[in-house]
Amino acid sequence: ITYEDLTPSDCIEYVFAEAPEQWAMAQLSREALETYRGMKFDAWKQMLLNPNCEAAFRRMLQLGMLTDLYDPHVFPTPESLQAKYQVTDERTGKLIELPHPVKALRVWDAAAQKYEVVDVKLTGAPAEAEEKQWWSEFLVELNAKHGAEYIASLMEGK
Repeated sequence: ITYEDLTPSDCIEYVFAEAPEQWAMAQLSREALETYRGMKFDAWKQMLLNPNCEAAFRRMLQLGMLTDLYDPHVFPTPESLQAKYQVTDERTGKLIELPHPVKALRVWDAAAQKYEVVDVKLTGAPAEAEEKQWWSEFLVELNAKHGAEYIASLMEGK
C-alpha cells in the first residue's frame, strides 16, 4: 500500500456478490490495486497448502475456488455479511478473517463523466473455463499433502 493523497475519483469502488447495490469506496489507487492483484492468488493458495487454523481451513475449502480480488482491510466485508467470512481459531480464540472476493470494481473517470470497469481477476488465477479443472487438480495436491479423508471431512463440514 502506498501513502498518497487520493481524490474520491482516484479511489477504486467495490461491491460484493451478496450485496450488489452496496458499492463502497476503497482508499486504494489503481497502481496499488495492481500490486494486490499480483500477490493475492498465491497468498490464498498458501493459506490452503499451509493452514494454521482448522476452522479457517474448513471454511476456505467449503467456499471453494477463489479467483477474484480480496482483502479484509482494503475491501472490508459489510457487518451484515461478516459471519460467513470470519472464524475463531480454536487454539488462540483469535478471530480470523477469511478471503471474501469482490464481485466488481470500478473507478470514476472524471473526464468522461462515467464509471470505468476494473477487472477483478487475480494474477495467476485460471481462466473461467479452466477453473473447475484447476480446482480439481489443486484438491489432488491438498489430498496428497493433508490426506484425502481429512480434506473430504473438512469439505463436508465435519
